[in-house]
Amino acid sequence: MHAVCRSKQDKPRARPCEPIIRCLQKLHNAQNVTSMSAMVTRLEMIANQRGLVSHLSPTETACYLTADLFYLEVLLLPGGGVEDVKVAQHGEAPESNVSLLQLLRMKKFEEFSQKLTDLASLYNIPGDNDTKVKVYTALQHLQKDLVKISNLPRYLIERDVHVDMVLNGRLGSIMPSRGGSPMSIQYYISPSEILKKMKHPGVGTHSQVAMVVVGASTTTHRLQMDSVIPTPPQVDSLGFPVLRSLSEVCTESLPASFLLRLQPPLPTLKSLIHKMSQITELPPEAALQGVPLFQLLESAFLEKKSYGRSHDGMDAHFLMSLPDDEFHSYVFCGAAWECDSWNGALLHTVSFTHPAHVPALLELFRHQSAINVLLASCITGHKHHPGLVYDLICEIVPESDYSFSVTFSLLDSDSLAVLLVSVVNSRRVRCRLLMPGGMDHFLDDYICKVLTRCMSIPITMRAIRKRLARMRFSPPHPSEPDSAVNTKSSPPHLSMSSTPCCLPVKCPPFCAVLP
Repeated sequence: MHAVCRSKQDKPRARPCEPIIRCLQKLHNAQNVTSMSAMVTRLEMIANQRGLVSHLSPTETACYLTADLFYLEVLLLPGGGVEDVKVAQHGEAPESNVSLLQLLRMKKFEEFSQKLTDLASLYNIPGDNDTKVKVYTALQHLQKDLVKISNLPRYLIERDVHVDMVLNGRLGSIMPSRGGSPMSIQYYISPSEILKKMKHPGVGTHSQVAMVVVGASTTTHRLQMDSVIPTPPQVDSLGFPVLRSLSEVCTESLPASFLLRLQPPLPTLKSLIHKMSQITELPPEAALQGVPLFQLLESAFLEKKSYGRSHDGMDAHFLMSLPDDEFHSYVFCGAAWECDSWNGALLHTVSFTHPAHVPALLELFRHQSAINVLLASCITGHKHHPGLVYDLICEIVPESDYSFSVTFSLLDSDSLAVLLVSVVNSRRVRCRLLMPGGMDHFLDDYICKVLTRCMSIPITMRAIRKRLARMRFSPPHPSEPDSAVNTKSSPPHLSMSSTPCCLPVKCPPFCAVLP
């Protein structure tokens, strides 16, 4: 046992020591870091876990965590405090890292350790240091090109500049790489998060983010060693940047590829994963055996809310509580959602080799996010209560690609109505209400506007229910404005130019109908 624990070369034989290491880690976690020596001990343990080397400065006032191509300098204070954390990447001067500093000051050592893993991933490529330096150089050129693409002039669509950049920008809202943190692209934000941002400007919002990193590959790929953007930058007739091919710039054949790492992972339809593979000409990272998309969304919701998983593979019933004591029930028919066109996988990363791939990939991410937000709006942690009287019972069934239907009973009638929803892309949703008596295009347009603004099935069904109730007693003339609806401005989300309106039909503001 002694030889097993002390051996550094025979890794398989070191496994019996893992329980001891875990016990030591738990003991350290249970102890308060109240001295400089305790902080050094904790940093040394994190370094050992992450494959880094640690040592103290000659004055013992700084602890260094080093790897082949980067290092961290932690400036220590008496009593276990930290004055500063600096990160020095290959060939770059040390920079203070506020996020790492705050994690150590708050004694959040697990999160600090995870940050080191993200930093090490920038160099997690097989090969010698020369190869790793070339991969990092290629990543730097990619990041600079992405920033240039994002900064090309374009027309502003939404009132909120940040929201417009996220939803309508050439890429999204870019946070450049700094202090060891990889570049991130915020590419989608839901209407509920936009509303939260409007009501509480200082509070952070939950959004879809893609981290721009590199990953090892079993095959070599040619990666850029120079910018692919011509000087001066050019755009085509559609406003997209003109980029040079890899054959026109200096490249290196390396055992790596660029990656978009999705946070959180994105439940994605197989058809969209296939489109991503066609864009990049690389095999998909996600397994394509397929799971019904609504099951992936339910699992993500339950995990986020820390609920236990209760789906039994059959029909799933969800209870939705809305204002004014209104209750809806939403049913997902398990057998119907097992169709191949609505099967998907949880997408963690997407590989690519050229900056031109990124805008197209992000557009597909947005499309999938819009689908997910609509379906997830019907998923809650509250299950069906047989004794409860529901104001509306809806069955949600998949139709063709990117289209689904919501079937419900009409008020005081044995007749059924069907709302067909088609998510054309992240900015355009089509709606058609089928019910006895034929179609009403003005009502369809109203429904489309409501759904486009709120991206919520329950809120839209509540609006439909109210509109149908009013139409029973006083059918409005299509050309007359609806005075019963609040016409205050609503928060920006999707471009209304993508959902043309024939007549001035007003829809309720998002703030007024959000539960």
